[in-house]
Amino acid sequence: MSQTSSQEKNIQTMSDEEKEKHGCFDGLKEEMNKIGNTIQKEFDVVGHKLTSEIHQHTHAPVLHNFVTGNKIQLVSKINGRALQVAKTDDGGFIVNGAGDLGPSAQNAIWTVINEGNNRVHLHNDLNYLAIISGQTQVMYFGAGAQVADETKFQLIAKGDNCIVLESVKEYDRCVGVREDGTIKPALHCLPADEHAQFCVYVLEAPLVEKAIATKGE
Repeated sequence: MSQTSSQEKNIQTMSDEEKEKHGCFDGLKEEMNKIGNTIQKEFDVVGHKLTSEIHQHTHAPVLHNFVTGNKIQLVSKINGRALQVAKTDDGGFIVNGAGDLGPSAQNAIWTVINEGNNRVHLHNDLNYLAIISGQTQVMYFGAGAQVADETKFQLIAKGDNCIVLESVKEYDRCVGVREDGTIKPALHCLPADEHAQFCVYVLEAPLVEKAIATKGE
């Protein structure tokens, strides 16, 4: 499913006030940072039980958020809004960078599947983030189905808090967001592009919670 100009027009440009309200620097970010800090402390406590998944090759703290089963939000460094799945007028689904933050923003919550070596799949209600022929979109796969290689991404850490999602199949093509919330074509979005950078917020970390419960038994 490719992005179209008509679909992009349906995404409203944010005012400065909305950016401030929904951006990375509002009160919600502060609360989500508290959640993230708590989860990171839990990683530190039980990290030895998760070594096989979160400590391969690259040790940037932000990569520890990508444990299988974690539910995360990806907030664009460019506009402070979350990457989300949106429904089109014809009933299809597209990706945009105009989502709200927080646990109530269901369309902007991604479930992680980590294959190791910092390679992941991300899906929202089984709609998998993908790059196909230089375009960022989503592909639906039923529960338990074999997913396509187009949905596999290499994580590239940018500092302690941000990541880039680079297509494994299409080298040097990344998920990116423009200032107005529309998707920047992956064909023109390199790993060094600031439009490709996302802050990561963890909303749920089932494996960490399970490890903590086991440790307490």
